[in-house]
Amino acid sequence: MKKKVGEYGALTVSVLMLIAGIIIQSLDIVWFDYKGVKLIWFAAAYIPVAFPVIKEAVEEIQKGEVFSEFTLMTIATAGAFLIGEYPEGVAVMLFYAIGEKFQDHAVDKAKRDIKALVDIRPERASVIIDGIVTQCKPEVVQIGDMIEVKPGERVPLDGVLLSDVALFNTSALTGESVPKSI
Repeated sequence: MKKKVGEYGALTVSVLMLIAGIIIQSLDIVWFDYKGVKLIWFAAAYIPVAFPVIKEAVEEIQKGEVFSEFTLMTIATAGAFLIGEYPEGVAVMLFYAIGEKFQDHAVDKAKRDIKALVDIRPERASVIIDGIVTQCKPEVVQIGDMIEVKPGERVPLDGVLLSDVALFNTSALTGESVPKSI
């Protein structure tokens, strides 16, 4: 749980400060118009989400990658600040950071799903040699060997179906719970 708080803390701070700053600005609150107050307010909203991006931009530039997405985001949002469009600068960087979080979660989920698929592969294959079923590791099965897969067993290898039709549970691959007729 602590990781989630730390993971979303910067985003939460930036969102809250951006919304509060926009509301204060739209209400024409006098103290917000004092010299530098808006800049400081929106810079405080910007820094938590921008720091990791700026850090990546610097690292990419040091590697010779001048036009990376990190550099372009840094330039775009710095430009917004330079022309006095502070909320827009914060919003652009914030939306970028949120997009990166979604992408990270999608990549992590894909990795977990692939690992789960690898974990369900059988450790044994039933190879038929001269009419006798022998158990062996799938790695040692040769191309052309005949394997037997009984109902409820997992298919250990790719192959050609020798019977007319069979039902396979492909839910781990397709996400569909209905057996597939092959």
